[in-house]
Amino acid sequence: MSTPRPGRPRRLPAVAVVVVLLGLAGVANATMRARPTPPGRSRATTAAGAERSMTVASSSVASTAWYCAGPLPVGRGPQASSIAVANVGDRPARGQLILTSTRGQRRTTAITVGAHADAVYGLPRTGAGANAAVTVLVDTATVGVQEIVHGGTGPMAARCAVATGHTSYLAEGSTRGAANVALAIYDPGATPAVASVTFATSGGGVTPPAFQGIDVAPGGLVVLDVGHEVPSQLAVASTVVSTGGGVVVGAVIDAVVDHHLLTSLAGGSPAAARRWQLAAAPLSTSAGQGFSVLDPTSRPARIKISLAGTSPRMAAGELTTEVPAGAVVDVAPAALPGRSSAGATVTATGAPVVVGRELATVAAPPSGGATDRPGSHPTIHAVHQRRLPALLALPSLPTGFAAGSGTTAAYRRWLLVGGEVDARVGDVVSLTDPGRRPAVVRLTTLTGTLVAPELTVAPGTSRVVTVRVPTGATGNLTLLATATRSVVAGELLYGTGATGLGVTTWTGIPIG
Repeated sequence: MSTPRPGRPRRLPAVAVVVVLLGLAGVANATMRARPTPPGRSRATTAAGAERSMTVASSSVASTAWYCAGPLPVGRGPQASSIAVANVGDRPARGQLILTSTRGQRRTTAITVGAHADAVYGLPRTGAGANAAVTVLVDTATVGVQEIVHGGTGPMAARCAVATGHTSYLAEGSTRGAANVALAIYDPGATPAVASVTFATSGGGVTPPAFQGIDVAPGGLVVLDVGHEVPSQLAVASTVVSTGGGVVVGAVIDAVVDHHLLTSLAGGSPAAARRWQLAAAPLSTSAGQGFSVLDPTSRPARIKISLAGTSPRMAAGELTTEVPAGAVVDVAPAALPGRSSAGATVTATGAPVVVGRELATVAAPPSGGATDRPGSHPTIHAVHQRRLPALLALPSLPTGFAAGSGTTAAYRRWLLVGGEVDARVGDVVSLTDPGRRPAVVRLTTLTGTLVAPELTVAPGTSRVVTVRVPTGATGNLTLLATATRSVVAGELLYGTGATGLGVTTWTGIPIG
């Protein structure tokens, strides 16, 4: 088989016939499987290197360059791509947005983002369809950047990276039935790269000859159709190793949920680490989470996944398992009682690991013409919902799918870029306290307007806030979460339009 042509966007099957990878029918029981990676992989890089790619605008880590590997659809088609840039600094940020497509297009746009402001830059909607990657260069280290795609199956978004590297991992993915992975390898620098990709699958390690020694030109983008070379695998984890120039890796991951073919953006992880934090996401009988844990080293690891439920009375518990050297283990935690959500802390001993999470939600069918049935959707703070305002309840979610990773530490300040509240999209902010003492959190706009009452998050628990548009604001909305103690903040967008499909969730950008 030949390598997919760089300029040709991958075609999706017209009919979805496979079941969702997470298997919502099975979320009530923890499941695990090991997927060994082939020998000859590179050694994992340091946890410090992983954290450098996930933080911005703090006193210790700053960046004036952001890399969005996508792959982002551009040109004519049903999907619209954009780049959201938020500036937390006291002076305007000026720079360039550089777009590269798989058809060889290269376009540079001057950008200016005001102090304590944000801006969303739409990518081209005309011309032949292609995939694209974007570099954002600015003259200040006080910005955060997010890549966003809107389409027929709702929103999807992912954080952009602040560093290139020679090794990158993607723990999530499947190629069974209509599911697939479009793997993007982007070289934003001036030195050509040569990339090779190996896979850990549910059937063992795979090293496709067509995916070895792939030339990536300086400033170039290559998008690989994983299912073309590694078909019919229930689970696929990717390892990309490059020589020459450093690269950034991203993916569009397809999954089938409730007979709908849905997609998610996911960014690659540049290094393994011994501790990972993931923002809270729904976890109930109608929403399943699955964790993919990859050990890319030559030593086995033992992992513990500690779930932070929505109140001390909803104990989420812990899961432990062994991850063989060079293998991936998938863990699906049991549903929490009632209607709930959970954040997660994953710790590893013996070897550092790479952690990804997939989320699948299934909407309840209408009853009597209503779009909601009480008790049929996960709702945060079900224990307290009678005495808390509706603002602190998770709304009814549509059928959707999201994949992504977290951060290697908790922080006191988080930048949440890419939020949106309008007729087609709703917005939820999640807060998890992985520590031993309560944290008080303020959620504001970039200009300091409070969008919710101050929240106290108990140790080892999570809370969510349904975002309402502040007076005078419409559409895109960037938020700041400021806490008295270190927390993990994330965001979830969900489709509210005519299709009623799609969710996307990500961990925010820590800023100190």
